[in-house]
Amino acid sequence: MLPAGSYDGTTVLITGGGTGLGRAMAVEFARLGARVGIVSRDPAHHAAGVTAVEQAVDEAAPAGRPKRAVAVGAVADVRDPEQVAAAFDAVESALGPVSVLVNNAAANFPVLAAELSPGGWRAVVDVVLTGSFLCSRELHRRHVARGARPGAILNISAAQAFTGGPGMVHSASAKAGVDAMTKTLAVEWAPDGIRVNGLVPGLFPHQDLPASLRALRERDPDQDATDARRQPAGRVGQPHELGWAATYLCSPFAGFLTGHTLVLDGGNHLRRDFVMPPVVPVAEQLRPRSL
Repeated sequence: MLPAGSYDGTTVLITGGGTGLGRAMAVEFARLGARVGIVSRDPAHHAAGVTAVEQAVDEAAPAGRPKRAVAVGAVADVRDPEQVAAAFDAVESALGPVSVLVNNAAANFPVLAAELSPGGWRAVVDVVLTGSFLCSRELHRRHVARGARPGAILNISAAQAFTGGPGMVHSASAKAGVDAMTKTLAVEWAPDGIRVNGLVPGLFPHQDLPASLRALRERDPDQDATDARRQPAGRVGQPHELGWAATYLCSPFAGFLTGHTLVLDGGNHLRRDFVMPPVVPVAEQLRPRSL
């Protein structure tokens, strides 16, 4: 989407960048010349992300070009400010100062609000909302201390933040907080040269979906075709398209854009029928079906 080399000399840190859509974004940043730090609690996850990035860059490189270090992984729980700082240290030691942060790490599982435990609530809200804040604060502190400009933060949100999320009260609430944080930090940190935007993915099926969500999809043997028919665009999203949007929002080409959340879902969050289908209670939707 952007000119080759748009991110030459730029270090990008992506939380949860080793799997799924995080990995797709990491690959697109690297293809444009970025050095990419991938942060995850699971070493196997960020190792997979590093491998995917290096393979993509090698495939796009001219024959005979010397191999360069383009990605490193760091283990961290984004809920812990000391681990966040250590992850930044590790990435910057290997790749140079981080100037772009993508807050992609998330946690989620379908559950009825009445059955959600306090621990389950905290597990999701702390990763999604608190983790995004702690990582953003760390980038801001380092950015200001070194007198660097410009910088960019991209928060990955969800449509349920503004539509509500029956069966996902923890995630919907956390993502709504992320949206409010995006707008707040965009204003506070604009004088420091840091832009803060959000990106809302629609349906982008990928192989790293959580087991609980895969189980829901597997109830329909023709799930891919069913998903496509449910989208106004007539298809689901392709992971690289999310990468294109992420790289644009963090690039100099969006230098005057801050405090904005881009919805990339083929219009699905706007869908309304003249005659709505019968309501199926969420409890019934989540109830395991007998074989």
